[in-house]
Amino acid sequence: MREKKRRHRWIIPAVILAATCCVVLPAASEDLKTVAIFPFQINSEKDLSFLQKGIVDMLSSRLAQSGNVAVISRQKTEQALADADGPMEMGLARSIGRKLGADYVLFGSLTVFGNSASIDAKMLDVGGDAEPVAVFTQSELGQVITEINQFAIEINEKVFGRGPVAATPAAPAGPPAPADAPPAKEPTPEIYAHPEKLIPGGFSADAAAPGDSGRFGGTQRFWKSRNFNHAINGLALGDVDGDGKIETVIASPNRVLVYRYDEKRFFEVATVDRVKFENIVGLDVADINGNGIPEIFVSALNAQRSGLASKVLEYDGSGFRALVKDAAHYFRVCELPGRGSVLFGQRQRQSDTPFSSAVYEMTWEGNGYVTQNRVLPTRKANLLGFTMGDPMNSGQETVLAFDPSDNLRLLELSGSELWTSGSRFGGSTLFLNMPKNDRGQIQNKKYLPMRVQIVDIEGDGEYEVVSVNNKEVAGGRLSQFRLYTRTEMLIMSWDGVGLAPVWKTRRLSGMIRDFAVGDFDNDGKNELIGALISKEGTTVGVKGKSAVIAIDFN
Repeated sequence: MREKKRRHRWIIPAVILAATCCVVLPAASEDLKTVAIFPFQINSEKDLSFLQKGIVDMLSSRLAQSGNVAVISRQKTEQALADADGPMEMGLARSIGRKLGADYVLFGSLTVFGNSASIDAKMLDVGGDAEPVAVFTQSELGQVITEINQFAIEINEKVFGRGPVAATPAAPAGPPAPADAPPAKEPTPEIYAHPEKLIPGGFSADAAAPGDSGRFGGTQRFWKSRNFNHAINGLALGDVDGDGKIETVIASPNRVLVYRYDEKRFFEVATVDRVKFENIVGLDVADINGNGIPEIFVSALNAQRSGLASKVLEYDGSGFRALVKDAAHYFRVCELPGRGSVLFGQRQRQSDTPFSSAVYEMTWEGNGYVTQNRVLPTRKANLLGFTMGDPMNSGQETVLAFDPSDNLRLLELSGSELWTSGSRFGGSTLFLNMPKNDRGQIQNKKYLPMRVQIVDIEGDGEYEVVSVNNKEVAGGRLSQFRLYTRTEMLIMSWDGVGLAPVWKTRRLSGMIRDFAVGDFDNDGKNELIGALISKEGTTVGVKGKSAVIAIDFN
């Protein structure tokens, strides 16, 4: 059988993010190391130039470090490669690196057959003194950026001595502690530096970023749960079993768990085992049917991620049963001034994007939930990234919602835009599968937005907006792939022109999937809690890793 000839191409990206193009300056420190990143050679029947650009952008952003590591500009690298002749191998790579004045060169290839991809890449010491850092992996095409990210982490550790999280400086040497002695209390711990600890005795210090505490006071306090071996896809607070205590409802991708923080302990109260779930994407708690027991609204996709199979749960005295099964609606609950908890719904039709349908208020009638008045016209928002209230503190109800690019928009109920952020907030890797178009797509993902909330944090009648800012490694430029590695939670307030940040946490490692504001620890005061994901567990053989964090504003 005649073997099909592969195409070998060098594709130089047309645009490289300014933030990732660090030019070597003449006055740089002697300790500054310079890296030349060559565009990966693409061996594929398809045009994957978008992926090649994403690889270069991501490697640049992951390796560059102010004052320590600089990435040579695209223009210089492109000029040097234009004069190169022959296949890229270590000798040629070192030669080009010397012409560029680089300490290291990074090059490789990506070979794609169908949905399978292999990466062969090396990081070379141009001086030839150190062993190359190499990677060869085979994976699905959708995992390419994840594999490249792991390669960048390995380079940072082996070449530059940087780990993904800075280690806490060691204490002065002293006599060894007994094996069963409790760990010494750290004055200002990084909450993600000790993932196995369930922090006893309440909250640890120093959650707020220096200089960003605003009117919410100075140093805030963090608490962090033990790690869960799955991603947390949803988070909500409420007294779901009617015992007078607030529970924390947690959704993994396919389970609903009920926890409680009480008496300085965070423990499991119940697991919903009567109802089967596939792909949970949202969670809310509220007593909409008025029987005194709050329902759990679970927005979920079907097994193929092509449509909705949402459910509503309620405690019946012995366990949680389904009031509604396989609904074709997203659910979201908002707290409205003078009205309390209000349920909203949005229908997801086959072949429609997540932003296509109108948003309706929903109420309980008879034995189910029915749509009432429309609150937002079609093609304005997806309900998971929707909230309603008075964020301008003007007495007028408006809508805050994310658009498909994760820009935050303030809308009138007619759908007219009053304000837009102009920059990304939120950010989620949860997605709906759309039908493939005729351009040979492997997958047609439409990403879902994450929660935004309008809350009176201080109880003074003035409303603030709570959101997060998940940082995506490719800057949102890859339509079919997202990877978030850093995050921060923030509070914004209307300043007469737009929403401006008045408080935020320091930057955390990972991403926030969901959050809630309420009396998490049953002390009569509200806290901000978040689902912090370190690993999603979407790669075969890799478990997820997540935790609940809480911030005490009092």
